[in-house]
Amino acid sequence: MVSEAGIQGWLREARYADLAAFAAEAGAERLAGLWAGLKPMERLVLFKLLEPSRALEFYRGLAFEEKYFLLCGFPLAAIAPVLERAGGFFKPHPSWLYERMCRLIVTESRMAAVAVAGRAQALPPLRGGGIRRGGDIAVNHCPPPAGLSKSTGGQ
Repeated sequence: MVSEAGIQGWLREARYADLAAFAAEAGAERLAGLWAGLKPMERLVLFKLLEPSRALEFYRGLAFEEKYFLLCGFPLAAIAPVLERAGGFFKPHPSWLYERMCRLIVTESRMAAVAVAGRAQALPPLRGGGIRRGGDIAVNHCPPPAGLSKSTGGQ
């Protein structure tokens, strides 16, 4: 069984194939159990090694702060120090993953804002990517991160 120290060792030794194999086999609960013991860069690397649909499944179970962290770290360039040693091992996640991650965090933050405002229900979904204002709440769509192309799905 791999520990946080084992993952950190694989990262230090640039054993990305081993880390990718672990990420592919480990369940969401196992990954979540290791998550808290990893440094921020290690978390980003591990997330980027997950197959996109598994990455989204894992993302759904995270706390808001961790979701926000991963959304901000979505561009492949966020792990630039690792990429220098990885020799082309990492590939960007597709743009649909970013869009779904963004929708999840916007929905979660809207629901939290509505709850804080003392309302019993969430605002209805936005239509056409516009802005809906509800009291002191203004929510807009998430723009893609710099360099993310919808047409290519790459960064």
